[in-house]
Amino acid sequence: MWKLAGIVVLAACGGSPPTKTTVSGRGGVAGSIAKDTLRAARLVYERSGVAWDVHCDGKVLAKRKWESGPLVPVGACGLADPLFTMVIAGQLAEDVIAIERDTAARWNPELAGIMVFKGGTEVRTIPVTGSLMVTALAIDGDAIVAVVRRQGTPQPSESIAGTTLATALAALVRVESDNRVTTHQLVEWRGTGSGVDPSFVATGPERMVLASKSGGVVACDYKLVCDAVRSVPQAGDAHGGAATQDGGLVLYRHDHSVSGINPRGVHVWTTKLAAYGILGATDREVWISEMVDLRRPLGVRALSLTDGKPVAFRATLRTERRDPHGRHLVIHAVAATPIGAVVRGIFGGSLRNGEEEGALETERVRASCYWETWHEGQELPVPFDAKCDERFSKAIETKHVPFVATNVSILRQ
Repeated sequence: MWKLAGIVVLAACGGSPPTKTTVSGRGGVAGSIAKDTLRAARLVYERSGVAWDVHCDGKVLAKRKWESGPLVPVGACGLADPLFTMVIAGQLAEDVIAIERDTAARWNPELAGIMVFKGGTEVRTIPVTGSLMVTALAIDGDAIVAVVRRQGTPQPSESIAGTTLATALAALVRVESDNRVTTHQLVEWRGTGSGVDPSFVATGPERMVLASKSGGVVACDYKLVCDAVRSVPQAGDAHGGAATQDGGLVLYRHDHSVSGINPRGVHVWTTKLAAYGILGATDREVWISEMVDLRRPLGVRALSLTDGKPVAFRATLRTERRDPHGRHLVIHAVAATPIGAVVRGIFGGSLRNGEEEGALETERVRASCYWETWHEGQELPVPFDAKCDERFSKAIETKHVPFVATNVSILRQ
């Protein structure tokens, strides 16, 4: 995975510089778009649905409100943020993080266990040994709830908080502040019965929803009391997914369909769609990157969280290295906030919300004439107003900068 070339400076705040455009958002609600001073890192939800942008500079774990605000240290971390986020059930895949008010919990394979912080200070580490992997975390008062999966053959020496999971492939583990441990086996090691080996997890206000790639779904409360396992064939072979802020899940099958699962673990809709990713959800809709046409970049389609029906087209993602107009657009995530739905990402060239005037602009860096095949190519720097001969295509290179947009109608370049 790509890593940042430099370290994020925590002193930089998440506020926006003066360059800002205000437009009319959906339903008459005012929207805005602005350049940001710090790129988004990862979207992490509290169980209440509060959305945080969580950063790591290789030393300090810090959070800022998804909508705006300064970075506030919440703990320590030793793995610098990647250049691009990979959101799975609201979390970065290789660094599992949970936040609840002034408490934060963090785990990755390089740590000796689950680190728990309160007010930015480490208060304990819950040991995790052997081939056990923590795939999701939740905070319930002073207790930590972990989704644990085994990566290898059971070994007598492996444990979490001193408790072995000898017969489990996947399990829920609750560790109290006094280190009392409660476990619930989700699926047996080499078992043939019903169970859920979770690849996707949502942590809602009252319950967790866990889903496997084979279409098994189960809902459990934070005392580890679980409902019966449900089979959701429509969500089978899921390639990816994201949590919604009410504790539900949206899963997608690559180039096939998108399915919604509510906070009680019940399948509520499936929409046929050439889905290539999920960019997050607001309180009303989920944003899906889809293949609109083989000749075009990916588009962003909003689907209703209620019934999965298409609501609107929100953006065209442009990630190519060369573009004739210097356009570039990557959306990190969208989430509901007290000021409305907020989108964070990176753009180059120009960007506006809807049809309004006053687009944001980034600096042009250079122009080039180029041709390229699978085996060879050529690129020549030229003046910005130069014309390329018929063998070459022209590209403009622009600076890429972070942006934040509220109540987006459609992002246009």
